[in-house]
Formats: sequence, C-alpha cells, structure tokens
Amino acid sequence: MKLLETDGCLSLVKVESPTVTLPRIKALTTGSVPQFIDVILNLLNTESATDSIIHEAVRNGKKIVFYGDDTWLKLYPNIFLRSEGTTSFYVYDYTEVDNNVTRNVWVELSKNDWDIMILHYLGLDHIGHIMGPFSPLVQPKLQEMDEIIKQIYDLTRTENRIILVTGDHGMKDSGGHGGTTYSETRVPFVLLGESCSNDILSQSDIPLIISTFMGLSFPSNSIGRISSKILSSLELEKLLYSLNYNSLLLANKSDVCKEDIIKASDMYYSFLKGDNSSEVSEIVSLYDSCLRKMNSDLTHHSVTQDAVLIGCSCFLTVSTVIRSSSRTDKNLLLDNKVFQRSICSPKLWNAI
Repeated sequence: MKLLETDGCLSLVKVESPTVTLPRIKALTTGSVPQFIDVILNLLNTESATDSIIHEAVRNGKKIVFYGDDTWLKLYPNIFLRSEGTTSFYVYDYTEVDNNVTRNVWVELSKNDWDIMILHYLGLDHIGHIMGPFSPLVQPKLQEMDEIIKQIYDLTRTENRIILVTGDHGMKDSGGHGGTTYSETRVPFVLLGESCSNDILSQSDIPLIISTFMGLSFPSNSIGRISSKILSSLELEKLLYSLNYNSLLLANKSDVCKEDIIKASDMYYSFLKGDNSSEVSEIVSLYDSCLRKMNSDLTHHSVTQDAVLIGCSCFLTVSTVIRSSSRTDKNLLLDNKVFQRSICSPKLWNAI
C-alpha cells in the first residue's frame, strides 16, 4: 500500500497457538496468551470476564461500534454503542459476509458519536477454508480490502484518527488454520495515521499499543510490551512514562532483567528531575530490551501447557461436540464412554 510510504508502517506479528478465532480475539483485546481450554470456548462462545482494552475503553467513557464476526458480540455482549454481527460458519459465503460489514462503515463515518470502530471481515478467511490461500479469488478479495482501507483513510485523515489493520490468525498452505505452522502464526500489523517504524511484535503487544495511543490503562492480565518503534511519534515524556509503566507491570510477573529495569527506572526518574546526564536513547534502549525479554519469558510460561490439561480439554471438546449432536444412537454413546476411559487413563498420562 502506497500510504505506508508516507504515513505509517508495516510490522510482523507472531501469533500463538491455538490459531482459532476466539483465543486470538482474546489475545488482541486482553494482551494475554489464551490457553488451550479456549478452544472449547470457541465452540461455546462464552462471555469474556477477563479485563480487556474493550472494558478499559468503556470505563473511560469511550464509545465503540462493531461490525463483523459475531464472536466479538458473544465475548463482549451489550458493550457496543452499535453493532451487527456476521456468522463465520457459512464459509461458502465470501461476498455478502463482507458487504454486510462495509455498508455499515460508510454510515458510521458520517457520525461523530463514537471513538473506536472495530471491523472484523471474514471473506478472506472463508476463501482460504474452501479453496486455500492460493485461490484465484484471494487477490481480488485483497484488492477489495485494500480499497476499503484507502477509502476509510481518505475520509478520516483530517480527523486525527489512527487506523490499525491486522489479522487474528494466518492460514496454512493447504487451507484452514488452528495449528502452529509459520503461515498460520504470522500476520501483518499495519498502522496508518502516525509516523512509525517497522517492528516485530507479539499479538499480545497490540492492545497495549492501542491503550498507549488512547491514554488508557493496560489490561490487568496483559503480558505484552509496547514498542518504541511503533510509538515513535509520541512526545518523549509520554513515551518514557509508558515504557516505565509497562516495565513495572511486567516486572511484577517475570523475574528476568531485574537489574536493568532498576537501572532504567533510576535513569528515567533522574531525567524527570532535569538531570541531563541521563541519555534518553539509553533509557529507551534498556526499556525496549527488558520488555522484549520479559514478554518472551511470560509468553513461554503461558504456552507451556500441562499435558493433563490439554488431554482433558480435548475430552471436553469432543464431549461438547457429541452432546450438541442430535444423534443418540448407542454406538455414539459407547464411543464417547470408550474415549472418556482412554483419555483419563492413568497409563496414558504415565506414558506422557
């Protein structure tokens, strides 16, 4: 996109597994790494009680409008000023499912009673599911999305708004998603409306970056980090404050980089007192380095799944599917009991 040459940046985002919609929306809004159990919640679409940027924004009087994948409406019910959901289960529809989002965009851009607009398009995902990422339908759909982004940018460029574009997950080469391949766990992050530099991010970083731009508190369970490259347009005092705030929050959860955090904080407080001997570039560099290390440490511990938890989650997932089925024949019930005995067998877990 030519807009990136003058007014934005393009970064790479690492997505943790499972690469399915609900856990990824939770990562994008809470700054945490959802657990394997969230695969079950993806089937049930239960309301999220975890602190998120959505909750923080509403607590601070921000008005949010939403259009797109109705998973958002099930996670965050009765929280949006206006909304309309589209279902992700009719994968053969990759046209109307997007048109139903876009027609609301132009209506909302004519209003000025909202602060945040969230759009979750499904068409590209649906094409990937039914025909794979190399389908001839992909390029026209990408061009459609590109044109919509450009039109939104053109209509809002004088309103001091920021546009963020990313994906909840990628797509494997054979189509579909849910695993850990490179193409499933890498998505772009585009920022338009502010000068910035490219960076490599974790998905858990995104809500903190948004919070910083909007002056909101970080979600309480977040393990993400802010990026000084992405936030390079901020005033120096605000950037340093945000880096220090982020560092202190993560330092309460991680044991790495303690000495450097103390050093960076001391230099930051000296800077606030007017001590010119504190090199700003060194302060930023120390914070950046430690934030990256703490984020990596916390992410590693979050994705180190307990084998029993994964097994029981798999069992609950299968049970959920079976119980939701209208079939009641004896063979199905027998298979369910056999599976239950197998998955909970002590011999299995001893072998693991």
